[in-house]
Parts: sequence; C-alpha cells; structure tokens
Amino acid sequence: MTWVLGRPAPFGYAAALSDIRVTLGNGVEHDCLQKVYAVAPNIAAGFAGSVRIGFAMVDLLRQCLRLPKPGFGWDPAFVAENFPTLARKVFCEAEPREQDAGCQILLFSVHPNKNNGDAPWAMSFVHKFESPGFEATLSGPTDVLDIGCGRDVGPYADVLREINEAPNEIDLSEGLGPGGSVSGLLLYIETVMEGTPAAGISPHLHICVVRREGISIQPNNKTVYTKTVKHFQMPRVATSFDELERMISALGSTAYGAVC
Repeated sequence: MTWVLGRPAPFGYAAALSDIRVTLGNGVEHDCLQKVYAVAPNIAAGFAGSVRIGFAMVDLLRQCLRLPKPGFGWDPAFVAENFPTLARKVFCEAEPREQDAGCQILLFSVHPNKNNGDAPWAMSFVHKFESPGFEATLSGPTDVLDIGCGRDVGPYADVLREINEAPNEIDLSEGLGPGGSVSGLLLYIETVMEGTPAAGISPHLHICVVRREGISIQPNNKTVYTKTVKHFQMPRVATSFDELERMISALGSTAYGAVC
C-alpha cells in the first residue's frame, strides 16, 4: 500500500511526501517504488492504487503537458479541469484486476505567473483525483491532502488533522530559511511514522518541492547519532513499471497486479 501527501505552502511552492512501498499480487511487500514525478515544469504528480495505472497516468500527464520551450508553465486550474476526462479513458482501458485496485492521483503545482495576493510568492495548489470519476478536489490554502492507506491509520489521520487545524506551527519553520515549512512537515510525518509503524507504508520517503524555478525530488536520508551511528539511506527504487518488473523478476516474483 502507500501514503502520499501534499500541501500548498503559502511561500511560493507546493510540497509532497511519498513513501516507496509496493505490495505484490501475492501480498509480499518491498520498498522499491518511486511514486512522485515531475510531469510539467511547474507540476508534479503522485499516485496510489494500481501501480500499472499509476505509471500510465504519469505518462499521460507528461505527454499532454509538453511545452514548446523552456520558460512556460501550465495553469493548474486548467489542468485540473481537463485531466479527469483523460484519466477516465486511461482507467477504463485498464484490465479489470488493475481497475479493482483503484487509482488515486495528487497533483502538486504552482501558478506560472499569478502570485499569492500581494506577496512575491507564486500561488500553489494541491488537487486530488480518485477513480472511477476522477473529479478534482482542491485543497484549502494550506491544507494537507493525502492518498493511500495512510489516511486509514488513526495516528496518521490525527497528525494531518492537527496540521490542518494549526498550520502556523509548520509555517513558522519558514523562518529558518526558504523551504523551512517542508522540513516542519517532514518532522511531523517522520515522528508519527516512527512512533506508529504501519503495514504497507515505508519510512523511506521522497520529498518533492514544486517551484516556478523547477521541481526537486530528494530522499529523506539522514544519519542519526546516538550510542551508535545509524545511516538511514533510500534503497534503489524503480521509476517505471518496466523497471519494477525487472527488479521483482530478479527476486523470483512478478509485478503483475502490484498495488501501492
């Protein structure tokens, strides 16, 4: 299973966190799948549900959001309005087994030229889409939206509720430097995950930040110093269904029917 979440920060960027666990058709779990990707200069996408359909949606977005040259960006509202029709077509063409696993998509974006009021920061957005209809749900100005089984874990749902009810607790972290609220969000999420490990969700996370200047995707690698030194490092991850198939085949299994 999985947990992917995103937040439109009020400082000119959208942030996302995504775990890397995949569950195979036989129920075996592996930490080996990247689930968040840049799909346009100012838009990233994360997926949950059928892995095959998730990658098909990423490919669809990349194809449809190609731009003629650098320096351009898409209006997030326009993309959110038009994506459902295309997403429904891709979903309906998938095998029944894949459809049964469902598909959830989060889009994280910034507007290419509109700012957040009088501030010099870009307007930022998070949209959620769920099969079969894929109608768009827009987050509140600073609210976290999530997809995957993480929202069914009580402590995980509770921490998101706390963040959404008191967003200033995270936004104060921006005073530590640009992107500080991403670090604040990550701290909240890592703390609850370490305190309450959940089946189907990996503690290894990709941190995605979408700005007008570009999109960064980094692992939550860290070194912890206690009585011993512990290195927490992201394992190798697949970035396409074909790559996932090769990785799982090397382990003596198949990626067919994989879900996240």
